[in-house]
Amino acid sequence: MIDELTWQLLEELYQKLPEIKCTNANDKQITEAENALEMHFSDLYRYFLKHHEVSSINDKIIYTLTKSKTSPSSSWSVVEVTKNFKNEASAKSLNFQGWYIVSENKNGEYIGVNKKGEVWTLQQSDNFEKDKIANDFEQFLAQLLS
Repeated sequence: MIDELTWQLLEELYQKLPEIKCTNANDKQITEAENALEMHFSDLYRYFLKHHEVSSINDKIIYTLTKSKTSPSSSWSVVEVTKNFKNEASAKSLNFQGWYIVSENKNGEYIGVNKKGEVWTLQQSDNFEKDKIANDFEQFLAQLLS
């Protein structure tokens, strides 16, 4: 379910800071990214990519499909970062099929979304211990915006 307040706050943020706004992704770009990752994004992340794609919120990087003026020169793509994460997990014989990485925290730990659309911190350990931080991507955005 879409909470209009979250999306309104996000829109107000990029009106104040237009340099964080990315070019919104289209259906073809989203489908190509999902195919490259062999999984599907949650409906809320798809909505974000299509309508409100920004590269950062309050200095936290958000991995996207298109770059903004403030995107880092490397590691801005949800596809690239997710592939790197899955390679790390695979090297540890861990299965994160259906997961994708949307951000990282100040400790450099991945923030990922699972098949159910829940958002988790994946701690850099031998088995990427998980800590649930939001029920969905929209709640994660709301936390960043508050």
